[in-house]
Amino acid sequence: MTAVPAPPAAPSATLAAAQQRWRDLLAMNDDIRRIERDLKALKEARAELDAQIRDDLVEMGADSVRVDGRTLYLRTDTFSVHLIDEAATIDALKRSDHADIVRETVNGNTLHALVREFLRDAEPGQEDEAIPEELRDVLGIHQRFTIGIRS
Repeated sequence: MTAVPAPPAAPSATLAAAQQRWRDLLAMNDDIRRIERDLKALKEARAELDAQIRDDLVEMGADSVRVDGRTLYLRTDTFSVHLIDEAATIDALKRSDHADIVRETVNGNTLHALVREFLRDAEPGQEDEAIPEELRDVLGIHQRFTIGIRS
């Protein structure tokens, strides 16, 4: 006697629910891609406005403006720059009074804080001279200006 195959089963409620989850996932994936494209475009447009507003503030000689109950202000972030490379900076720091911040590599945040400390009492236009002489050949200053928003 030969075994007769069972007839195909009708889709179960479980299969139908799984298929709906699959469709939902695909739809969400499409939504995420669309939103990410929109977000990228918004960030690019915001960067252009940021640059224009920085120019506006400089032209006005102002460092902040109040608009609709919020303040737009010119924000300055100060970062260190390796003038040669990180290895040269590490070597110079090890030979300086600031060897305690050096491990296998330089902690970037700590180095940025050290540069801000050097600049704290520097006169305008004398920032480069605020860096100790033994570090001047390997450590520079970079400043980035952005627009911040406060409520």
